[in-house]
Amino acid sequence: MTASSERTGTVHIVDDEAAVRDHVARLALSVGLKAETYISAADFFKRYDGGRPGCVVMDLKMPEMNGLEAIREAASRGILLPVIMITGYGDVATAVEGMQAGAVDFIEKPFRARVLLDQVQRSIAMDAHNLRTQSASDRAHQGIGLLGQEERAVLELVADSKTDREIAQSLSIGARAVAGHRANVMRKLGVETLADLLSLYLHYLRSGPQKDRKG
Repeated sequence: MTASSERTGTVHIVDDEAAVRDHVARLALSVGLKAETYISAADFFKRYDGGRPGCVVMDLKMPEMNGLEAIREAASRGILLPVIMITGYGDVATAVEGMQAGAVDFIEKPFRARVLLDQVQRSIAMDAHNLRTQSASDRAHQGIGLLGQEERAVLELVADSKTDREIAQSLSIGARAVAGHRANVMRKLGVETLADLLSLYLHYLRSGPQKDRKG
């Protein structure tokens, strides 16, 4: 995900008032962002197509499913877009509840265009970063799940700054076997340099080894 893709991220606008949807969409388009509008939370869940950086601008008070309920429903579906709540009924208790549910900000109507756009752009940048991190994490888990027992041991010792000689002694194998395992690790993880190998392994450790999977 590049800086360019962050600038062309998508703002998903969920509000039962057409005037609000259209206003926020025009603001998003004015700074080069894409805009998708939805008349309800149910409409959003029906039509949302993930995989690209974006954020949600959602009204708090909507019929059938309100904004807080929609945030919880999104989390249960694995939709992790940053959510900006907008409302004409703002109060401290509601704002706190919204933030606890997962909203990144709470903006009262009528809002200033610059205030909303600043938060939208921060949220899209945050989502783009999360997508990059998740992609690296998925690649790390997939590759490490393909490693054999000795290859995995070699990777862990390389990450611990051990030399080939020290690795050979630790595993009671020859230097040529260490070199072969190291080459296989690099190939299976799709990296060409030690720095890339260590970066990928760090993503793996940060996201938790419980996600290992084969193939």
